[in-house]
Amino acid sequence: MFKNLAITRALRAALALLLSATAITGVLQTSPADAAATALICGGDNTRICAPVTTLKLTDRGTEVALVTGTDGVAAATLSSDAKDLGGIFKTSADYAGKFVHIQFFDITKGMGFTVQAGAAASSTACDPGPASGNGCYLKLDSSGSATFNFSISNVTTASKFSIQISGSAGWVSKAAIVSFDTPTKIAPSAQRVATGISGKPVTLGYLLTDKAGAVLANASVTLATSGAGKLSSTTATSDTKGTFDVLLTSGAAEVGVQTLTITVKSAKGLISQISETITWKPAPTYSVILSSGQFKVRILNASGMPVLVKYGAEKWVLLVAKTDSENVIVRTAKGSYSVTVQIDQTKSTKTVVVP
Repeated sequence: MFKNLAITRALRAALALLLSATAITGVLQTSPADAAATALICGGDNTRICAPVTTLKLTDRGTEVALVTGTDGVAAATLSSDAKDLGGIFKTSADYAGKFVHIQFFDITKGMGFTVQAGAAASSTACDPGPASGNGCYLKLDSSGSATFNFSISNVTTASKFSIQISGSAGWVSKAAIVSFDTPTKIAPSAQRVATGISGKPVTLGYLLTDKAGAVLANASVTLATSGAGKLSSTTATSDTKGTFDVLLTSGAAEVGVQTLTITVKSAKGLISQISETITWKPAPTYSVILSSGQFKVRILNASGMPVLVKYGAEKWVLLVAKTDSENVIVRTAKGSYSVTVQIDQTKSTKTVVVP
């Protein structure tokens, strides 16, 4: 009898161990992909997304503006007070294709106009009011798990603001983000120019910062970034008392190509103002003199946009701005010997030319 009891106990222990192993195996079979596919689904309603408000980005002047959580735990963003048509981008993954997102706008400053541009129901390119109340609207995520919408504002000042949040099911709401407005900074080249550089020689470009009214912005911090050919001598700059600052660019001795310079100024409230300019790095300009009866021709290469001076004889000269990288300056003159000086931009040289 005792032997049978021992066997029974052993069988029970083995069965418990088997069940335990089966349970563990079941847990391990849940893949990361399965977890990702359900992480943002609202409890009790698998057609809707319950996501942090920071999943949403706004667009201002063609640039994405993130809703960033500060040290106080509150998400915020700053838009331009000059903006009239703005937008939003909700972006997750293909796991959430076809799901709905309910976005609510509230605490809109009194007197400020705010209109969501609605489209067809279940749209991924317009925020449809549907059954939503007040300033709420619905987006349906496309096959990639993304959706966009537009909204318009009016009567905006730097004191204007509104709040935004994502609403789910059964009373779930995300933390709210506060969107405020600030005056954009105008960043402009300090002079008209064709931005061209000669390989191996530095180029300095000047810029001017002003506010909406045209007043200069002194002691403003500027961030610089570059891509493509060329380099920056510094990634930061500061405007002087006249609102101006210079950017020094360099390139390798044989480096050619296009450099994109991006200049960014951030206001005290965090509004980003930005411009980009391209600089073309080219080989050093050269010239040659071709002689023929009663004239000589100066052939100029790699000088597009640069001033060119051809001087010969007593007080005789030709001045022009090269329109292309292959220009010809033809000088008709009597036969004889001439001292010809050719200056391209800041570089000049002199040759003796004998016209047959």
